[in-house]
Order: sequence, then structure tokens, then C-alpha cells
Amino acid sequence: MENLINANFEMVGRPEMAALLEIHLARRNDPDLDAEVGPSTRRFDRRVRLWAYKILHAAGIYAAEMHLSLQLLNNAVTRGLTVENIRNPNPAAIDRAIKIWKRQMLDLIFGNKT
Repeated sequence: MENLINANFEMVGRPEMAALLEIHLARRNDPDLDAEVGPSTRRFDRRVRLWAYKILHAAGIYAAEMHLSLQLLNNAVTRGLTVENIRNPNPAAIDRAIKIWKRQMLDLIFGNKT
């Protein structure tokens, strides 16, 4: 699970992540773009969610609703830090924020075992 979180946050400073956010925001007002991008986005999200469920199930954790909420929160933090990186790039501050969030995520998922 830690590797999955790390992979997610490795994207924060990458230009591709900023472009991805721009595309997702543009989909709101562009039905053609939404039709083109939406299906692959949903497939990707589903694969990541299933992968995370398998990891959690292997650890004996079956609270799917909690996991979905944590995944939404993790996505929000990732996207928010991407925006912060665009607005005011400060790699050290972003790295500290990621470390704090990762500790909190692992604690929320696994309790004080991390």
C-alpha cells in the first residue's frame, strides 16, 4: 500500500500531472473531450481501486466504503499538491506535506502498525 501511495505522489511535480488536471477540468464543458477521455479514465480508476482492494484484502482489511473515502481523499491531496506545485513550486515543502499525508493515510488504513 505504501508503494501505491508513493507512486501516486511521484506524479505531483511532473508536467504530465498538471496536463492531466487541465484535461479533467476541460471535460466539464467539452462533451467531445469527455466522450474521448472518460472511458479510459474510468477503466484506469477501476484498475487502481481493484489493485488497492487486493492489497487491503491480503492485509485482512475489508472496509470497502472506508477505502473508497480514503482513495478520494488521497486523490484530492495529490491534485491539490499538484496545483500548489504549479502556483508556488517548493519541492521541500511539498515533500514534507507528502510524508505527513502518507503517514496519516497508512495510520488510517492500518492503525498504529505503521
